Amino acid sequence: MNNLDSSILTWINQLACKSQVFDTTLYTITHSHLLKGGVLVAIVWWLWFRRDKKQTVKRLHILATYVGCIAAIAVGRLAAFLLPFRARPMHDAEFYFFFPYGLEAGELSGWSSFPSDHAVLFFALATGLLFASKRAGICALLYTVVVILFPRLYFGYHYPSDIIAGAVVGAVIAVLSNTVFITRTRFTVLANWTFSKPLVLYALFIFFSFHIVEMFGSSRAVIRIGLRWFGILPA
Repeated sequence: MNNLDSSILTWINQLACKSQVFDTTLYTITHSHLLKGGVLVAIVWWLWFRRDKKQTVKRLHILATYVGCIAAIAVGRLAAFLLPFRARPMHDAEFYFFFPYGLEAGELSGWSSFPSDHAVLFFALATGLLFASKRAGICALLYTVVVILFPRLYFGYHYPSDIIAGAVVGAVIAVLSNTVFITRTRFTVLANWTFSKPLVLYALFIFFSFHIVEMFGSSRAVIRIGLRWFGILPA
């Protein structure tokens, strides 16, 4: 653990167990897909249907952002799999972690903390929203930092460096998807189809919105089963 991680976590951990109501409320938030991805996806849909002169361009950026989210979570999981294992603060013997109310010692045992999946995915989503609407993007970024990421530090799920690294990865991928992919003709055609042929695209849009809300948990479970079938992962 570096000095930055240690200093920030020590300061945050001093707040633990001061209020059972605060701890249990924060614990509920950090385990609620509705209060995490659900709120951000609601912002996405609000922007999608908001009528103005730049609606086609905004939809183009939203589509590009969703592509970026898929790429970001894939990169984040690949990094966690390939990089050396890093124990979470709540499991780190070098750091005396004082458990807040509601937190169980065995949570996320065996899962590497670097980088933070939450930071990767939701920073990708919030950064992408900046291209569609600066005001909505800033609100999404603030919500991500305060409501989604702070509790993960508070409960010892991540080090600050896990969050920072994940945020950088997510933001960079979102910027690339909104500056490189968006110039492709196919993306423009896709955005136009949202007006002329919405049925299939809306079905896919709802499908991927659901996966973003639950952080692709169902998809990852299916992929793990497939990898076990082919002997890539142990049964």
